[in-house]
Amino acid sequence: MGLALLVTALCTLAACSSGSSNAADSGSDGVAKVAWEFSPVQGILLDAVASKGGYHPYMTLMYDSMIHLTPSGPKPGLATDWRFPDARTVVLTLRKGVTFQDGTPFNAAVVKFSWDRIIASKDMQKSSQIKAMESVETPSDDTVIVHLSGPFATDWRDRFLNNPWQLAVVSPDAVKKAGGDFSRAPVGAGAGPYEFVSYESNQKLVLRANPNYWDKSAVTLKGIEFINTAQGAPTLAALKGGVANMAFTGAGPDIASATAQGLNVSAALKPDSATNAYFCTSKAPFNNIKARQAVAYAVNRDAFVKGPYGGLAVANSATIPTSSPNYPGQDVPDPYTFDPVKAKQLLAEAGVPDGTTITALADPTGANAAVLQVLQQQLQSVGLNLSILPTANAFADLRTKKPDIYYSGTGISYGSQSIFVSPGGTANYCDLDDPQLNAALARTQDPRLDAAQQKAAWADYQRVFYDVEAGFTLADVKQATISTSAVTGITDQLAPSSGEPETWAGITVKGR
Repeated sequence: MGLALLVTALCTLAACSSGSSNAADSGSDGVAKVAWEFSPVQGILLDAVASKGGYHPYMTLMYDSMIHLTPSGPKPGLATDWRFPDARTVVLTLRKGVTFQDGTPFNAAVVKFSWDRIIASKDMQKSSQIKAMESVETPSDDTVIVHLSGPFATDWRDRFLNNPWQLAVVSPDAVKKAGGDFSRAPVGAGAGPYEFVSYESNQKLVLRANPNYWDKSAVTLKGIEFINTAQGAPTLAALKGGVANMAFTGAGPDIASATAQGLNVSAALKPDSATNAYFCTSKAPFNNIKARQAVAYAVNRDAFVKGPYGGLAVANSATIPTSSPNYPGQDVPDPYTFDPVKAKQLLAEAGVPDGTTITALADPTGANAAVLQVLQQQLQSVGLNLSILPTANAFADLRTKKPDIYYSGTGISYGSQSIFVSPGGTANYCDLDDPQLNAALARTQDPRLDAAQQKAAWADYQRVFYDVEAGFTLADVKQATISTSAVTGITDQLAPSSGEPETWAGITVKGR
């Protein structure tokens, strides 16, 4: 997340907090104005081939996705059916009768065009699963077959087929028409419920409703604007001052402040991601498993839930979120329950001197700041001084800074564990290569498993992960939406920060 000067320049917290207790009627009728902190690496991402990582939910609103992930499970999006003959093959049946916002028909040829652009891109920062895309076949107008170089079909099903900032399908005509300006102004390029209008660099992205979207029920707003706004006080100021009427945040101190100021807060658990950290296992002190186990014993998860997460989180030691159908629960109990005395003992046995300084690479902005402060306090109590290496682009910094711990925060699916623990993984910066862990993870990726078998495979993976202790989890953090009284239709079951069309369906805004 980056600096956001627009709102802070227009409106200080003191000025915006005066007047009415709730600037409910900001903006025009039917327009959601979202306070959102743009990426400092690239501002707003508008073309997948320009991706440098990060989280870009507005891309789903513009481009749509093959699969929609909902609390009740995956639902058809641009694809009406998906199957996986083996772990390296993805077969999609495409929705018929869909057009792009510029009128271009949606079909297998445009999917191939779009994904061939991604295969060919040398600039895009790709995950291991996207790098594995070797070729795209189109045996018919409504059938696409993707061949992968690795066993990532399940990852594609569970994470990437709903991810247009990695797999956006774009109108070839729009790409041709825009030329070199496409990555800044993709006019008419998507097939999603909202279409691109304008982007003021590092200030504001404006979308308007797509009247021809295939699911009319998903479009209940006239438009959506994303306004670059720093998290914390500037976001609350924007809401109170009428600059914005919605904001997304992780659980944290902003929630209590928002409630105290008369703003509405809804919070939902995401079923696919927890708050994780990973060790560098190839260098001291964490090349010694006792040192890794010591950190696991030193972590008091309840303190995170009650403190920086403000109660909007669920303590969890597993890499698999408690809200996931694959969560193992007491079938795989946590072997490292909070025990600082045990932590000190293990550090001594590992030969780690009291007062040793270790480093953690992390994005220290927003709610992460308070989380990292508590983690520092807990580790200091057992004799470890944690120094934070700030980053705005972790995947680019991991191999150069080589931290002792990488705190990934929230947002990355547990199904993407290969990024962190598999040889060649984007974030496997210390080249962990554990045969048992690799084999256990590979079993979870078999797309032929039924639900019960998949849950059992993830339980086995969790057991091995605990044995290796490649990292640790703090909690499952709810994704909060703060809104003014102008906004209705947000629920605790759906987090619009995901960008899924279903999470926006039913949201309305009443302006002045």
